[in-house]
Amino acid sequence: MGDLSEHFDRKTFECQDGCGKNNIDSKLIEKLERMVSVLGRVPRISSGCRCVLHSVAVGGGTDDAHVHNKAVDIPVANSLERYAVVSAAVVAGFVRIGDEDTHVHVDVDSSKVQNVMWRKP
Repeated sequence: MGDLSEHFDRKTFECQDGCGKNNIDSKLIEKLERMVSVLGRVPRISSGCRCVLHSVAVGGGTDDAHVHNKAVDIPVANSLERYAVVSAAVVAGFVRIGDEDTHVHVDVDSSKVQNVMWRKP
């Protein structure tokens, strides 16, 4: 049991630079819980909240969805896992999905363009 929802704990979403930022958006958690039902497992989260300094350090921007606590990256090991995660994200209601080299990015940032999927090598 997590402290945010049945499967997710606030610590999972903490900024990786140690600053402690972890106030993840509740709408994101709701959709991730739906993904659990579709996938039949809890997806591993490799990145959640990011402070601006960490976001810039890892190649993100100062205004990306991670900085606004509205995004996660889910690592994928192969094309079958990538397909499963992207499919589950669509069924769960995500309308912003990034197919990136080592992970799938999902977010609920309504200030960004909606109904998009992008590929970033």
